[in-house]
This record gives sequence, structure tokens and C-alpha cells, in this order.
Amino acid sequence: NGEITLTNVNSTNIVLHTSNGRLNLENIYCETLQGDTSNGQVSGLVDGVSIDITIPATRNGTYTLDTSNGAVSVSATTTSQTGYDVDLSTSLGSINVNLPNMSYTTNESRRKVAETSDYADKPIQIQIKAQTSIGSININ
Repeated sequence: NGEITLTNVNSTNIVLHTSNGRLNLENIYCETLQGDTSNGQVSGLVDGVSIDITIPATRNGTYTLDTSNGAVSVSATTTSQTGYDVDLSTSLGSINVNLPNMSYTTNESRRKVAETSDYADKPIQIQIKAQTSIGSININ
């Protein structure tokens, strides 16, 4: 029931849980990272690992996901009440966004900026910022 901050951690496996706080991750080196919060933001800078996150989309949220050498995979719940605002980039890899009714301001193979039509009117608003140097980004 609070914020979790990890900085400069080298581990094989990290599992984090909080119910009313944000997850802050910086300079994390690990093979597997699992983190969840039911009422908070997730932000991370993870080196050399893929990021796999599920967003239940039951409330507003901001997700900032960065890795230098791995893929980013986001499973996002879609409902008529949920709007997404995404800002995604990779230096080497592809970006796939499989969310309905997206309007793109940037739609390139390695950079995508988009939001759900009528995003500002949605009662649940989710922002996703993801970046990787070497890896693909997939949002489904």
C-alpha cells in the first residue's frame, strides 16, 4: 500500500506488488521483471530486458516503459469507455498498435504517436509512452 522505487538493482528475478502507489524503476538489470499496481503509475528504465505488461484499463493511468535492448509488449483492455494516448519509438525494430479507432499524428515504422478518437471525452484515459533501442513494441 505505497510507492515502490528500485534503483541500480542487478537480479535474476524481480516481482513487485502495490495496491495504492506507483512503481518507479531506474537502472534495473534482470532477466524477469514483474510488477503490478492497482491504483498507481508505472515508470521504468530497464536495461537489457523485455518488458511485458498488462493494463486492465479500469481507471486512468500513465505508463512509461523504456528498455535499451529488449521488446516492449503491452496487453491493453479495450472498451468503449477507454481511450488510449500512445507515444512509441524504437531505433531498431517494428511497432504494432492493435487498438481500435486510433488517430495518428505520426505513423512511421519506428515511431507512432496516436490517440483514440474522442480521447478527451473518455472516462478512462490511459497514456502509454514506450521506447526501446533494439526491439519491437507491440500493443494488443
